[in-house]
Amino acid sequence: TVRCWDVQVSEALRTYRSQGTINALKHDGAFNFVTGGSDGLIRIWDSRVNEANFSSLIGHTGSVDTLHYDECRIISGGADRSIRIWDFRKLDAIQEPP
Repeated sequence: TVRCWDVQVSEALRTYRSQGTINALKHDGAFNFVTGGSDGLIRIWDSRVNEANFSSLIGHTGSVDTLHYDECRIISGGADRSIRIWDFRKLDAIQEPP
């Protein structure tokens, strides 16, 4: 579960639910955030809506434990001992492990 808070009034604005444990989270400072979970999925969310994530990336065979992203790519590392690079705009793998 991820909650967005209004820190000035200490109030939760939105709650986002994910299956499994969320191990990594990165926010772009605007509307999107990315999570990596124990289920091996990378989920991309839009914080302007209080609904399910708008996209998922599938590739890791174990939990996703670390994330980095910018406007062009997402880099993920997982318990499967792989690092994957994804195209953030196309939501597709750029580089997969050999």
